[in-house]
Amino acid sequence: MAAFFTELFRIDPSDAESLLDPELERDSESSLWLRNLGDLELVGLWESLPNAQPDGTLMADVLSDPESEKLVFSLPDNFVSSIESVSDDQVDMIVEKWSEMEELSGWELSELAQVVRDVRSLVREARANKQIVVQLAEM
Repeated sequence: MAAFFTELFRIDPSDAESLLDPELERDSESSLWLRNLGDLELVGLWESLPNAQPDGTLMADVLSDPESEKLVFSLPDNFVSSIESVSDDQVDMIVEKWSEMEELSGWELSELAQVVRDVRSLVREARANKQIVVQLAEM
């Protein structure tokens, strides 16, 4: 289980800093709450994706606000392109591999499959709208 609350957003690159706003309003069309999945679990997903080249963390290009304990990370291009290219018939194989992580022992395979589909959908929407995908972590 992650040590912090994690959410993915698709956003225009120039608006990334707005995610640090303490009054941030969430929009389910442009964000995805990952329910106790953090960097460790997301790296495990990355390692489970076909054609992926994980580098150990999704935490890159950090924006932070020490007062609100929020961190914003851009997601690596390889993770984004790898999950974007996942086909429906690959999801079960990915989930089988990903579910081997001890940290995911309380998750059903169907729940993890939905996470993969949801992340893939968010990434595809971001690409279609010329946006980036970032991770917002709140301690």
